[in-house]
Amino acid sequence: MYVISQDKCKKCKICVKNCPIGAITAVDSPEKKIEIQDSCVECRVCVRVCPFGAITEISPTDGAVQCGHCSIGCQIPVGSTGASL
Repeated sequence: MYVISQDKCKKCKICVKNCPIGAITAVDSPEKKIEIQDSCVECRVCVRVCPFGAITEISPTDGAVQCGHCSIGCQIPVGSTGASL
């Protein structure tokens, strides 16, 4: 599973243009967010082409996932919500 750090993302849409299956979309909203859809097949093309390092992989380890919001790499227990962290 991959996550896009909206803080690092500069909305250049290189990932959108290079995704071979169209699983990354630019959301038409005031924030102009870029999102990875559930149809992602984890080919890593987006990770390789992003010039800002905004796309990172999160993988379950010991019942937790690594947060991709910043470079610290906090482990979040699976099933947690933002309110209970």
